Amino acid sequence: MGNFTFVWQWIVMDIVVYLMAVALIIFIVQKEAHPLSRLLEFICFVLLYAAVYENFATLMGWYGYGRSIIMIFNVPASVPVMEYIVVYAAMRLADAMKIPFWTKPLFVGIMGMLTDLTLDPLSVSQRFVTLEGTIGRWTWFPAVADVQIFQIPVYNFSGWILLCGYAAIFLQLGRFFFQKMGEKNWAGILYPPVCMILALGVMVSPLSSFLL
Repeated sequence: MGNFTFVWQWIVMDIVVYLMAVALIIFIVQKEAHPLSRLLEFICFVLLYAAVYENFATLMGWYGYGRSIIMIFNVPASVPVMEYIVVYAAMRLADAMKIPFWTKPLFVGIMGMLTDLTLDPLSVSQRFVTLEGTIGRWTWFPAVADVQIFQIPVYNFSGWILLCGYAAIFLQLGRFFFQKMGEKNWAGILYPPVCMILALGVMVSPLSSFLL
């Protein structure tokens, strides 16, 4: 991988995210009726869904990340971890508000977009001279015709609605399947990876391009 510059601001941001993840894990273990399934949702969301899609985006040349201590190939591990924290918190909030079942994915997606509106402009603005050149925490490579806000294509923000919303759709379906199977251990272990792989398939499908 070679040498790279440690940017302390990025390291601090990652540490904050990882501490939030630890707090989330403790909450899941203490508060959830089926903590193993929720923890598997966390792992599968990060490794089978968000990190795969984020790496796909970097390979397609849509954007790139500055290097951090813990990377999942081209993506700082804190990025998909933060995305799951948002999805999990939004789903819990939707349950607490008792909003209709069919509206929850849209609610989760909008909550993701609102979070993104605060995080991404900050990430784009953090540019440093490093061993890899002058790079940002997160850098977009937009097409000439792309409409931008905060140096970010507008479709990135609606893309968060899809990323979080798809996850919510399939996690809800997985949890429904788990209940229908009598909450047996095998069902609780099976649905998180299957649901996240299905969500990834939809995320990279022509449907997403159409919706964006």
